[in-house]
Amino acid sequence: MKQDKKASGTLVFISHASKDKQIAQYFMDDLLIGCLGFKAGEIFCSTTDGTRIKSGHDWRDSIQLALQEAKVTILLITPHYKESEVCQNEMGAAWVAEGLVIPLIAEPVTYATVGVIQEPNQIEKLGDGPSLDRMKDQLETVLEIPHGQVKTDRWSQKRGEFLIKLQGHIKKNPFPTAFTRDEFDRIGGELEAAKRALSEKIELTTKLNAIVEDFKLTKDAEQVQEVLKAHDVPGPLEEFKELVAGLKKLFDKIDNVVCAIILCGYFNKPFEPVWDDHKQEIDAAVREETLTDEAEPNDDDHTVRSIHSKLSALKALLEKDNNALEAAYEAEYGAVPMEVRKPQFWLKHFGVTVPKA
Repeated sequence: MKQDKKASGTLVFISHASKDKQIAQYFMDDLLIGCLGFKAGEIFCSTTDGTRIKSGHDWRDSIQLALQEAKVTILLITPHYKESEVCQNEMGAAWVAEGLVIPLIAEPVTYATVGVIQEPNQIEKLGDGPSLDRMKDQLETVLEIPHGQVKTDRWSQKRGEFLIKLQGHIKKNPFPTAFTRDEFDRIGGELEAAKRALSEKIELTTKLNAIVEDFKLTKDAEQVQEVLKAHDVPGPLEEFKELVAGLKKLFDKIDNVVCAIILCGYFNKPFEPVWDDHKQEIDAAVREETLTDEAEPNDDDHTVRSIHSKLSALKALLEKDNNALEAAYEAEYGAVPMEVRKPQFWLKHFGVTVPKA
């Protein structure tokens, strides 16, 4: 049955989420009725006995009429409120109605996440005594409650009872965490990155399982190489070349004498460049913080750390007992020693020479 558009006697509209029914009940019983002296018929609270929508009435019409008629709309803004489409609609309607709007936020909702068209200093906190005092002053002014009708001691007592009940309820029924838009976007980005990483891991695992199954059918090293080639798996020489290329790219950005200092420092080889011959290059590296003031490799520098990391990986690869790599290396590079510690290796693969002292 459609409700007739006639006055309902609503003075205060309490906009709240259905999940916060108990909070609204405490708020109404202790503060509005129990202390300020409102009658149940003067309050519209959709989930509370005596103030809810009458049976058979269209709830949308009931809410619309009550919002238009109310002289004060109190918004109990919790995380549940933020999640409710109906509450968001009530909030929007309240701002365009003629009555006073009093937003009361409950942590973890903050001024940054409340989402109302209001200056932060005009938003009060539901669980804060002084905020409730200011709300009381606004109600007395707008609704013309006679000064002195509400005794200070009585208000303090009922306000305290409400806060105790509110805190106890929230402790037993904690709110979900509220996020700002930036936090939401950041978490969403991390989630997407995690999904991509998981997808890549699954793809790699599937590929490795297929290789393992093919390995079970091999009988000699030649067949192993055929399996690796069929699955586009780089052999040890390709892995070697990739590491070498990465190191050369880093060394190409640095002056030769600085490269020699870094390499000799990493492998504990003696090297003291002639200062007069290389003062300009060394000073430049000190300014760039590739070298320390003592002209030694700066372990805190990103480039130096990258070189050390790749040298460690290359050293580990070459120290493996890998006949396939040794044979492939000899066929590719001839007499050049496969020893990353030697200056002859540096010259061939990195293009770095060690100047004579």
